[in-house]
Amino acid sequence: TDRVGDARVGRNNVIVVEPRRVAARSAAQRMAKLMNEAVGDSVGYAVRGESRRSSKTSVLVMTDGVLLNMLQKDPELNGHDAVVLDEFHERGIGSDTALALLREVQLNYRPDLRVIVMSATLLGSGSDEREEEKEESTGAKLRKTLGGEGSCNVLRSEGRQYPITVQHAQRTSPRHAALLRDTKLLVKTMADVIEEGLSKAPDKGDVLAFL
Repeated sequence: TDRVGDARVGRNNVIVVEPRRVAARSAAQRMAKLMNEAVGDSVGYAVRGESRRSSKTSVLVMTDGVLLNMLQKDPELNGHDAVVLDEFHERGIGSDTALALLREVQLNYRPDLRVIVMSATLLGSGSDEREEEKEESTGAKLRKTLGGEGSCNVLRSEGRQYPITVQHAQRTSPRHAALLRDTKLLVKTMADVIEEGLSKAPDKGDVLAFL
């Protein structure tokens, strides 16, 4: 803890990487709210064309594109103690490249840099250990990339589960192709389905609509 406190040169000690700009903003807003602070104080974010941070910021949420730019300018990520790659199952060229470069930084310049990869699905449910041990599985490859069993610890968070009721739109709804061609029709159809879902949802329930 003392080392982390002393290392706050730029006060951006922890970097949290989200796959999309909306997710980066939302994560920063949520963490700031839990701390009863404004975004840009202890928790800030940086996405393309927009940034909210200050000299007090110690947790900076960003997209993988912003992280890659940072690595180009400062390959050693001086002043940062840890990088968290969130939602890593939503893999793309940016996130895979970021992980590869972070491992290079760890192995060649910053053995003290912590890399945390978070995913709800990559290692499966944990009910079948043999599944995780398969060399061809994505989870096994990821763990090997992070140093293998001796260097990479796996932490599980069970989380909370809530009852869900699945409700499909009526068959009279327009076809998917028609909705994609007509924005007004898409908005009206989704609004009708959401309104129907809300009318059937419990008083304290929420609705998540998929196209």
